Amino acid sequence: MVEGGRARAFTRRAYDWSHRYKSIVHAAANLPIKSAIIDGEAVVLGDTGLPDYQALERELGNPNSPRLIFYAFDLLHLNGATFGSSR
Repeated sequence: MVEGGRARAFTRRAYDWSHRYKSIVHAAANLPIKSAIIDGEAVVLGDTGLPDYQALERELGNPNSPRLIFYAFDLLHLNGATFGSSR
């Protein structure tokens, strides 16, 4: 979530893990936008180039790790506009 030049990272269960994903949160805060809700997943790639869950768990102890990557797959809100299905 980005709002007014500040960003936070939440788990799918709504826990604020911004402190665990500092590099990702910092990058999101510097996006040239006013506000956004971006859905995605933090990963660490293993030696095979595929996401490695165990490596991710290890890297969570280092919130500034350059190995943490954020894959965005949904833009739910941007600068006041809401995107998604209207079910």
